[in-house]
Amino acid sequence: MTKRTVYSTLLILSLTNYKEKIMEIYNTSEARSKLYKLIDYVSDVHKPVYIKGKRNNVVIISEEDYRNMEETLYLLSIPNMRKSIIEGRAEPIAKCSDKLNW
Repeated sequence: MTKRTVYSTLLILSLTNYKEKIMEIYNTSEARSKLYKLIDYVSDVHKPVYIKGKRNNVVIISEEDYRNMEETLYLLSIPNMRKSIIEGRAEPIAKCSDKLNW
């Protein structure tokens, strides 16, 4: 199982356990009648919307939020990247260089 699969599974489990607390829930009929408003809502507020269907359920998120999640999953899939980010955030600004040696 890849790290990406693990993170995706954890995200799904989190959504399953906490969807009532973190997102609005609609059935398909409600969502259909409010689709344009829901698209604007998820884009403006950056909160997902959960839609319950007869056979399947879906979560609507904005394209920006989706791309951000993809980037986060990619960065977390790189060995030691998480540790590097945490160490970088802990570094005092005064110790940071103004010039990059790339």
